[in-house]
Amino acid sequence: MQKGNAMSAPAPDPGVSVLRLRGAADALRLRTAVVGGPRRHEPLIVDLSDASSLDPATAALLVDAVARCEEAGRPCVLLVPRTCPERVRGLFERRGLTRLLPIASSWDEALRRAGRSAA
Repeated sequence: MQKGNAMSAPAPDPGVSVLRLRGAADALRLRTAVVGGPRRHEPLIVDLSDASSLDPATAALLVDAVARCEEAGRPCVLLVPRTCPERVRGLFERRGLTRLLPIASSWDEALRRAGRSAA
Protein backbone atom coordinates (compact mmCIF):
# COMPACT_ATOMS: atom_id res chain seq x y z
CA MET A 1 0.00 0.00 0.00
CA GLN A 2 1.59 3.25 -1.11
CA LYS A 3 1.59 6.31 1.12
CA GLY A 4 3.11 9.26 -0.73
CA ASN A 5 6.71 8.39 -1.47
CA ALA A 6 7.13 5.86 1.35
CA MET A 7 5.56 2.47 0.99
CA SER A 8 5.63 -0.87 2.70
CA ALA A 9 6.39 -3.78 0.46
CA PRO A 10 6.49 -7.54 0.64
CA ALA A 11 9.81 -8.73 1.99
CA PRO A 12 11.96 -11.42 0.42
CA ASP A 13 11.71 -13.09 3.84
CA PRO A 14 8.37 -13.24 5.70
CA GLY A 15 10.08 -12.42 9.03
CA VAL A 16 11.31 -9.01 7.85
CA SER A 17 9.45 -5.72 7.44
CA VAL A 18 10.39 -3.64 4.42
CA LEU A 19 9.89 0.05 3.92
CA ARG A 20 10.56 0.93 0.29
CA LEU A 21 11.25 4.56 -0.60
CA ARG A 22 10.63 5.83 -4.12
CA GLY A 23 11.22 9.26 -5.52
CA ALA A 24 12.09 12.13 -3.22
CA ALA A 25 11.51 10.70 0.24
CA ASP A 26 9.03 12.52 2.46
CA ALA A 27 10.40 12.73 6.02
CA LEU A 28 7.03 12.98 7.78
CA ARG A 29 5.56 9.95 6.00
CA LEU A 30 8.77 8.02 6.57
CA ARG A 31 8.63 8.81 10.31
CA THR A 32 5.02 7.60 10.49
CA ALA A 33 5.83 4.38 8.66
CA VAL A 34 8.91 3.59 10.78
CA VAL A 35 7.46 4.46 14.18
CA GLY A 36 3.89 3.29 13.61
CA GLY A 37 4.54 0.22 11.50
CA PRO A 38 2.30 -2.79 12.11
CA ARG A 39 5.17 -5.27 12.59
CA ARG A 40 7.34 -3.34 15.03
CA HIS A 41 9.15 -6.41 16.35
CA GLU A 42 10.42 -7.75 13.04
CA PRO A 43 13.77 -6.66 11.64
CA LEU A 44 13.31 -3.63 9.38
CA ILE A 45 14.94 -3.11 6.01
CA VAL A 46 14.59 0.37 4.52
CA ASP A 47 14.97 -0.17 0.77
CA LEU A 48 16.35 2.87 -1.05
CA SER A 49 16.81 1.00 -4.35
CA ASP A 50 14.26 3.15 -6.18
CA ALA A 51 14.86 6.46 -4.40
CA SER A 52 15.76 9.21 -6.86
CA SER A 53 16.90 11.68 -4.22
CA LEU A 54 17.32 11.97 -0.48
CA ASP A 55 17.29 15.25 1.38
CA PRO A 56 19.31 15.87 4.58
CA ALA A 57 16.14 15.85 6.74
CA THR A 58 15.23 12.37 5.51
CA ALA A 59 18.82 11.18 6.02
CA ALA A 60 18.63 12.48 9.61
CA LEU A 61 15.34 10.66 10.06
CA LEU A 62 16.94 7.43 8.84
CA VAL A 63 19.71 7.87 11.41
CA ASP A 64 17.05 8.39 14.08
CA ALA A 65 15.08 5.34 12.88
CA VAL A 66 18.18 3.13 13.14
CA ALA A 67 18.84 4.45 16.68
CA ARG A 68 15.21 3.86 17.74
CA CYS A 69 15.29 0.34 16.38
CA GLU A 70 18.59 -0.39 18.15
CA GLU A 71 17.15 0.90 21.44
CA ALA A 72 14.18 -1.45 20.99
CA GLY A 73 16.44 -4.39 20.11
CA ARG A 74 15.07 -4.43 16.56
CA PRO A 75 17.57 -4.82 13.72
CA CYS A 76 17.32 -2.07 11.09
CA VAL A 77 19.29 -2.11 7.86
CA LEU A 78 19.37 0.46 5.07
CA LEU A 79 19.53 -1.13 1.63
CA VAL A 80 21.50 1.27 -0.58
CA PRO A 81 22.63 -0.65 -3.67
CA ARG A 82 25.47 0.59 -5.83
CA THR A 83 22.87 1.26 -8.53
CA CYS A 84 21.29 4.05 -6.45
CA PRO A 85 21.79 7.50 -7.94
CA GLU A 86 24.83 9.43 -6.71
CA ARG A 87 22.58 11.98 -4.98
CA VAL A 88 21.26 9.15 -2.76
CA ARG A 89 24.35 7.02 -2.20
CA GLY A 90 26.66 10.03 -2.14
CA LEU A 91 24.76 11.68 0.69
CA PHE A 92 25.62 8.76 2.98
CA GLU A 93 29.22 8.69 1.77
CA ARG A 94 29.85 12.46 2.02
CA ARG A 95 28.52 12.60 5.57
CA GLY A 96 30.50 9.54 6.69
CA LEU A 97 27.30 7.63 7.44
CA THR A 98 28.41 4.51 5.57
CA ARG A 99 30.79 3.81 8.47
CA LEU A 100 28.19 4.52 11.17
CA LEU A 101 24.95 3.03 9.86
CA PRO A 102 24.03 -0.55 8.97
CA ILE A 103 24.06 -0.04 5.19
CA ALA A 104 23.88 -3.00 2.83
CA SER A 105 24.41 -2.98 -0.92
CA SER A 106 22.40 -6.15 -1.71
CA TRP A 107 19.33 -8.01 -0.43
CA ASP A 108 21.49 -10.94 0.68
CA GLU A 109 23.69 -8.63 2.74
CA ALA A 110 20.66 -6.77 4.15
CA LEU A 111 19.03 -10.03 5.25
CA ARG A 112 22.28 -11.23 6.85
CA ARG A 113 22.72 -7.95 8.72
CA ALA A 114 19.08 -8.13 9.85
CA GLY A 115 19.75 -11.55 11.36
CA ARG A 116 17.96 -13.49 8.63
CA SER A 117 19.42 -15.83 6.06
CA ALA A 118 18.90 -15.22 2.36
CA ALA A 119 16.35 -17.57 0.81
